Amino acid sequence: MNESIGSAGRHEKIFEILKREIQQAPAGSRLESIAQLAQRFSVSGITVRNALLLLAKEGLLDIRHGSGTYVCAPTDKRHVGVLLDLDISLSDISYFWRRVVQQVRLGLRAHGYRARLYVGHRRPGEGPEDPSCPDLVEDVAEDRLSGLVLVWGELTPESQDALRLRQIPCVGSSLLSAVESFDAAVTVDCEQAVQEATRRLLQTGRRKLAYMEWSASGDPRRLRGRELDEFTAELARHGATLNEHWVRRDIHPTLRGAGWGAFREIWTASADKPDGLLVLDDILFHTAATAIQELGIRVPEQLRVVTHHNKGDDYAGSFPVWRMEADPDAFAQAQVELMVALLRRQPVAQPRVSLPLQFIATDADAT
Repeated sequence: MNESIGSAGRHEKIFEILKREIQQAPAGSRLESIAQLAQRFSVSGITVRNALLLLAKEGLLDIRHGSGTYVCAPTDKRHVGVLLDLDISLSDISYFWRRVVQQVRLGLRAHGYRARLYVGHRRPGEGPEDPSCPDLVEDVAEDRLSGLVLVWGELTPESQDALRLRQIPCVGSSLLSAVESFDAAVTVDCEQAVQEATRRLLQTGRRKLAYMEWSASGDPRRLRGRELDEFTAELARHGATLNEHWVRRDIHPTLRGAGWGAFREIWTASADKPDGLLVLDDILFHTAATAIQELGIRVPEQLRVVTHHNKGDDYAGSFPVWRMEADPDAFAQAQVELMVALLRRQPVAQPRVSLPLQFIATDADAT
C-alpha cells in the first residue's frame, strides 16, 4: 500500500513509521527491499536508505550487503504498563485488584517483558477521564510503552486514539468499561453467578430475598444493572417477586460503614423481613456482616447469606456464608496471556475472555 508522505523530513518520518513496525516484528525477519519501501512511501531510494541507516544505528536493523535488511534481536527498552488507576491510600481497596495487579506484573516478567506499575488517585465510581497518573500519559506520548494492561480504570476516546496511533496494544477489564475500548479484555461472569446464587437460595425455601450491590447512579448505562435484572428474572422463574424495599445499590462501598448502613436500611424498611440476602460486593459485605451481628440476626436460621468473595481472601466471620468466589490469579493470567499474544503479533482467537465465579456452599444446606 502506498503511504505517500510530505517532503519535509521525509527520512525521519519513514524512520518513525518503520521503527514502530520493527518493534513488533519477530527477530530475524527480513524487511522489504529499498525499492519496495521507496515505492511504498513514494520517495527516493536515498531517502529510504537514510532512514534504514538511522534504524541500524539504533540497533534495530542489521543491514547485510548483498542479502537484505533484517530485524535485530529485541533490544526494545520500552516496557509494558500495568495501570491501577486507584487511590491506594483508601482503606477499602478490594483484595481482588491488589492481587491481580501484582500477578500481572509477575506474569509479564516471567515471559521476559519489562513491566512498570502506574498507580493513580481515582476513587471507584468517578467518571471516565484521562488516567489520573501523569507518568502514564507522558510515557505514552514519549513512546515508552510496548503495551498496556489496564487492571482497573477507564480510558477516554482521546487516550484510546493515542494508543492506537502508536500501535500500543491494550488489554483491559470489561468489569469497568465497554469491551470495545480495548484490543482484548477479561471480565467475570457476574450474571451467571447471580442466577445460580438466587436459584440456590430459592431451592432451600427462601422466598423473601434482599439484594445489595453498588452501581454508579450517574451512569445512564447502569441505572438498573444486568445483575439486578438477572436477579429479578430468576425470582420470577421460581414464582417469587422482587421487593424494591430490599434492594440497595446507592451506597458506595468505600464510604465508611457502607454495607452496615445499606443492610440496616433493608432490615428496618418494614415489619416483614427478608430470609435471604445476596451481596455482590466483598467490601460492602465486610460491614454488612457487622450490622447482621449487631441486630442479633441468626444466620442461617433467620437469614441465609450469599456474598461475592475473592479466592485467597479468607473469610473469618462469626456466621456461615455461601460464596460466589472470583479467582484473581486466573483473571491476571488471562490478562497476561492476551497481552503476550498481542505483543508477539499472534492471532487471538478469543479476545473477550469471561471467567466464571465458583459457587461454594459452606454447609450441607445447599442443593
